[in-house]
Amino acid sequence: MEPDLQETCAFLIHYLDRLLYGFDRLDAVVDSSDGGIEKAFHLDAIYNYIAAFLLLDAKKQPPGGSAHSALDRHGKASLLDELRAVIDQPLDGATFGEVVLWFRNQALVHPGHGDADVDKVYAKVNMLDPQVADQFREGLMEVRRLSRGLAEELLVLGGMQIGRASCRERG
Repeated sequence: MEPDLQETCAFLIHYLDRLLYGFDRLDAVVDSSDGGIEKAFHLDAIYNYIAAFLLLDAKKQPPGGSAHSALDRHGKASLLDELRAVIDQPLDGATFGEVVLWFRNQALVHPGHGDADVDKVYAKVNMLDPQVADQFREGLMEVRRLSRGLAEELLVLGGMQIGRASCRERG
């Protein structure tokens, strides 16, 4: 039996809470001189959550991601349109979403545990170019902003109060 709309909304909000938590924790360590490991950990989590939520299995079920199929069964997939626009933004001959997947796949999920992992990504997109790196960071921040907004929309759609299912309410 398929989950009803309220259940779907609650689980998607919980998922978005974890993504937003990663962003919030990243803020706390980004300026720290000893935050290298924590920064990498939270970025890894963010890439994984974005990929699973919006990108994975696109060949089997376009446009990909667990959120699309969850919302589509309730006729609400259009709630993802703004996030999809960010995912599809051009970035140095690729898209923002492709770059997230490349980092996730090469460095996290299927690593060779060497410099070649990152080199493979950099061969596809020049992250050493400050303009490209800035565009990528802006894409991440836009995903963050839109994810917070989506969580709030899902609260209303699911008829929930913040105590029932919450969304991170920072910044």
